[in-house]
Amino acid sequence: MPIWPTLKRRLQNTVSVERRTKALFKIGTETQASVESTEQASAAAEASVVQSRAALSKAEEQLSYTQVKAAFDGVVIQTGAEVGQVVAAGAEVVTVARPDDRDAVVDVPDGNALLPVGTPFSVSLQIDPAMMVAGKVREVAPAADPATRTRRVKIALENPSGAFRLGTTITATLKEAIVEQLVLPVTAILERDGKSYVWVVDEGGGTVKTREVVKGQQAGNGIVITSGIDAGMRVVTAGIHSLEDGQKVKVEDGAQS
Repeated sequence: MPIWPTLKRRLQNTVSVERRTKALFKIGTETQASVESTEQASAAAEASVVQSRAALSKAEEQLSYTQVKAAFDGVVIQTGAEVGQVVAAGAEVVTVARPDDRDAVVDVPDGNALLPVGTPFSVSLQIDPAMMVAGKVREVAPAADPATRTRRVKIALENPSGAFRLGTTITATLKEAIVEQLVLPVTAILERDGKSYVWVVDEGGGTVKTREVVKGQQAGNGIVITSGIDAGMRVVTAGIHSLEDGQKVKVEDGAQS
């Protein structure tokens, strides 16, 4: 028998007994001890009902987590669990793609020229190169894959035809040449009085001096430098707060110390 209806009936019975005992006490056929005993029984039964109601709510909440619902209509392109498998909370179970919003996904070597969001591409089908569609970079992975050392780039396709189905192999071609940019680690930038500086190493004298630079957009873990230094200059990338202008440094194996 389910415990929830049983507890409710038990509470109703103990409340009835308590009321009857109090009525008999008023006419002198029951003792004060009997009244207190029925009051305690009613309080215990009510506490059991409250506790069971809380347990039921928790169980219903947990049950709701077993139902996987997508926020939109889509196509399952990947499953991360099997039927009957026990998975941890937050684990990926299925990956759903939107049929109306399609991306071309490519992996580019880490360290190549930057691909900022909005970079235009021309995307064609490998089985039919004549089928082409325009696209723009929508997302760039913040870090490279440790195994392949590539970054995943997602290109949002603009009004693709039905030929660009999910899983189709494509070729992505840049529409415009990418301008090479200087990128320094964040640890190389020294901020003083609202201006940005870097420590440049004088190869001849073995000393360092500050040089003001102009920062651009952030690129992964680095900062684009738009002006202030030239390609080939040696820049200190660590310990920048402990240096002084004219301080001598020793360079070994391509690194400063």
